[in-house]
Amino acid sequence: MDATIIIPSLEPTDRFPELIFSLRRLTSQPIIVIDDGSSSAYQILFQQIEAQNVMVYHHPKNLGKGAALKKAFRLQIDHYPDSIGVVTADSDGQHSPRDIIKIAQELKKQSDTLILGTRDFTESSVPFKSYWGNRITSLIFYLATGIHCSDTQTGLRGIPQKWLTFMLQISGDRFDYEMNMLLNVKNYGFTIKEKPIQTIYLDNNDHSHFRPIKDSLLIYRPIFFYIFSSALSAVVDISLFALFSNFLWSTTNTNLFYATVAARFCSGIFNFCLNKKWVFQSNGKTLNEGIKYASLFCIQLFCSWFFLQLLARIFDHIIFLKIIIDTSLFFISFVIQRKLIFTFHSKV
Repeated sequence: MDATIIIPSLEPTDRFPELIFSLRRLTSQPIIVIDDGSSSAYQILFQQIEAQNVMVYHHPKNLGKGAALKKAFRLQIDHYPDSIGVVTADSDGQHSPRDIIKIAQELKKQSDTLILGTRDFTESSVPFKSYWGNRITSLIFYLATGIHCSDTQTGLRGIPQKWLTFMLQISGDRFDYEMNMLLNVKNYGFTIKEKPIQTIYLDNNDHSHFRPIKDSLLIYRPIFFYIFSSALSAVVDISLFALFSNFLWSTTNTNLFYATVAARFCSGIFNFCLNKKWVFQSNGKTLNEGIKYASLFCIQLFCSWFFLQLLARIFDHIIFLKIIIDTSLFFISFVIQRKLIFTFHSKV
């Protein structure tokens, strides 16, 4: 069975019915539209859409794009269980009907892959805020996951049917949900494939319901949480190290090791608890994750002490050296924790 086309919409323009009419001229595959709390003035547009053999579901109030997608995934599982999957698209005209069909056809060939319809942001038609917003998000996404993704904000995605149950477990009800979907890809063992699509921005993208400040904070929240958790743990670690090295042990090589161990042990327990419950929202077994985290902890501990005592022979500013060394280890630790230690199947 062909993929189902899913389109969430909030107070669309007249272009939305035109998109549906064009899709119906190209394909007879199922289409699910979620009206995410549009006012009564827009209901005539949804009536026109429903008349094109489209399943339309109405949210009584605006719940957010993520919540609309999850509702559509539930409808897909219930009504089209034998489908190959879904293709999500936007209702604002940024995705051409032919590109939507192209992603659906690609999904047939890639049953274990998240297909992303990616735009070319070097084109002159791309608004300034869209260009830099995507560039910054793609950079942060790469730093967080190690995955190159040229268009993290694309709403045109092909998702295999067997993934939909997992997609319902991912947190987020607004624009943050699509970023969380990408952040969870490796944790679920999925892969990403990019397919170039036409780059369309109508009226400078003024009709978008994206809230630059609020929604950007939601999108970056998982990464910010990790950075804040690590920074807070680093403050605990460095503060205890300064306390131990100045009042309990003198700054000899051997005593630097004792001070480093004691400070890292206390801050490590603190950081593990924060990351498990707050950052990664893990529901994995604490013992298993604790053992893996302890192994990482020991490796970091050794590296921190080794490089500290090595460089302490050359430089006198011990505290400054420790900050530089541990900041360098920070990025490696993030990747290891996300990929190998914590399981964060957030529940909806």
